[in-house]
Amino acid sequence: MTEEKDPNAVLDQAANRASAQLGLATFSGDPLLLVRAHTALVKLMGGDLGNMHHFMTTEHRSLNGRPAELVHSPAGLAAVVDYLESRQAPLGQVTEDFMADRDQPEGQERDPL
Repeated sequence: MTEEKDPNAVLDQAANRASAQLGLATFSGDPLLLVRAHTALVKLMGGDLGNMHHFMTTEHRSLNGRPAELVHSPAGLAAVVDYLESRQAPLGQVTEDFMADRDQPEGQERDPL
């Protein structure tokens, strides 16, 4: 027989892991939003913890601050989540980008736009 886990405990555990990977010493905000931010950042950065940490600690003009500081307020955390999720590729875009890059002659870079 499988023991059922408390959904809140599972969410708290996921938020604790996300917080640690994002380099946050403490976090007391909405755990679901933090997990969403972490998930979006993992997708955008390919799971590269160094790049994720750089994103979190770098000033971003479009966010008016550093994500590592912003996530400690409800409005700041929501802004970081919105920012990250808005930058995820639409369905099919990743494949199109991959195919375009693959079809480029050796040594030539593809025009990003």
